[in-house]
Amino acid sequence: MPGTLGRATGRQSPDGPAAGEGADILAAPAADITWDVLSRKINDLVVLSDASGAIFYASPACRTLGYEQHELVGRMGADFLHPDDVAHFQANAAALFSGAPVDPATEREHRFRLKDGTWIWLEGSPSLIHGPDGSPIGLLNVFRNVTEKRAILEDLQESERCYRLLADNSSDMISRTGSDRRMIYLSPSVERITGYSIAELL
Repeated sequence: MPGTLGRATGRQSPDGPAAGEGADILAAPAADITWDVLSRKINDLVVLSDASGAIFYASPACRTLGYEQHELVGRMGADFLHPDDVAHFQANAAALFSGAPVDPATEREHRFRLKDGTWIWLEGSPSLIHGPDGSPIGLLNVFRNVTEKRAILEDLQESERCYRLLADNSSDMISRTGSDRRMIYLSPSVERITGYSIAELL
């Protein structure tokens, strides 16, 4: 059946999927659920690209970024990335195509330009698309908006930096304990007050 998951690498029409296709997903047999129907149910952005990085499918979730599907199809993924992130993004893709073991610690967060020119952070989860002979011919990437998560983390890091600055320069003894009630931080003033070094007390 054209458009099924087994033929998901077929190129998307510039006009996007046909309106109303697979409207009743619950009534459709599992084997007949099309790629377009499935991708419409995923809030994250799903992108299929060939080995050169050219996009040949973008899920309807791209509209949350201000784009219509046809505005992404045929473009290079790197066209939408912040210039400072392009080299790292391309290095990640090259590592996948090389066949090297995937490092789960690889940084996959990059800045993506919205249609209005502003930037958000997207985290990718890429996997290879293989041809009939088993060789890699493209990438399937699922992108999640992590802008808010990064903002929260940066706020926490700034709070920690301010706390450290205050504690390190305080004349009072300041300590922090972990969940096991063991001390994990002592301000430098502890050595003057107690005569013990921080290493002796931690």
